[in-house]
Amino acid sequence: MGARKSETLELKEQLQEELKKEQPADSEKENENKENLENKPAVEEPKEEPKKEEPPKIEPTKPIEQPKEEPKVEPIEEPKVEQKEQPKEEIKQEEPNPVSNGLMALAEGDEDKPIAFEEVKKARKQGSNKADFDGFYEIAEILNQDVTEVVENCYLYQLRKIMSRVGKVIVRYNLSSAEIGDVLYNTKLLNMKEVMFSPAFLPACRKEILKAPETNQTIGAIIDFPFGESSVKSKLLSVKECLKQGVDSATVMLPSMLFEKDKIRELKQQIKKVARLRKLNKGVAVSAMDINELQIKTLMKYIKKYKVNFVTYIFGTVTEYELKQKINEINQFNKGKKELRILANIDTIKGITELTKLNVDVILTPFADNIGKELVKKFKIKSINLI
Repeated sequence: MGARKSETLELKEQLQEELKKEQPADSEKENENKENLENKPAVEEPKEEPKKEEPPKIEPTKPIEQPKEEPKVEPIEEPKVEQKEQPKEEIKQEEPNPVSNGLMALAEGDEDKPIAFEEVKKARKQGSNKADFDGFYEIAEILNQDVTEVVENCYLYQLRKIMSRVGKVIVRYNLSSAEIGDVLYNTKLLNMKEVMFSPAFLPACRKEILKAPETNQTIGAIIDFPFGESSVKSKLLSVKECLKQGVDSATVMLPSMLFEKDKIRELKQQIKKVARLRKLNKGVAVSAMDINELQIKTLMKYIKKYKVNFVTYIFGTVTEYELKQKINEINQFNKGKKELRILANIDTIKGITELTKLNVDVILTPFADNIGKELVKKFKIKSINLI
């Protein structure tokens, strides 16, 4: 019995030892399995991560590229800078006009002064600077005057320069002696070229000048207006009567029929007799729209030959185009050699400007004093009071 117990004990011990040997092997396998399990997800995760991370890497590149394209929009602003520079060049062109510039300089905050504020506003938009007009302030200081007076005198000087090429015509309506006196007073203040009367008004004109010597203005007479069909003898007698009334110039009307081929000799004789008149500025007048280029050439030939001082071209109701076209024809044969006068119903400042551009020396119109009044009002000149 004792031997069997010992054998059973030995068997137990052998079994335990075998179990112990088997346990580490199993643990090693478990460990290997664990390592395999750990390695598998670790390998799988990096494979999945680049796939998921790649799109966000691409997405930020798009917004990054967009701001790089923004500088391309910047050159669009360059033309805006060029547009601002353009008005500066315009101001430089306008600087030679002292009158408008001087009034622009005085525009800051005193609208009661005699300033053309419409021009001032334009100057402000164009970048006008008060410092550009220091000359007006220096002159005012030298003369001990307010600068507004200096500027107003500049306006008045330029206005009179314009009106020195304009004449008042009185031929077709009745005026009282007092009205004639008012005309003489206004035209003298505005420094008009002359006042041209029909001979019938000359006695009243002389009386008014004697009453108010300060109204003494250059007086002209237009003889045999509007057709010029009286005889040469009658015309010359009218000129002599006008000389007795103290006129400074006489314009003798020539009829359109004298420009026909069989009348050219008579035309020549009338011009020759007018040229012989003495003691006054003498000229002839023709209806401009009744003669063609060849007839204008013939007229200018005898005017130059007999030394007549001027020719007055009379226009009836014509369009602006017809007027310009005819004056251009006249200029082809005159070329500045004789004083060019136009008698027409010009009633606007623009009309005066257009004729001046066409080299017309004197513009005679019934509306001359109205144009002068309009200019005085426009430029707010208070130093002269027109009637």
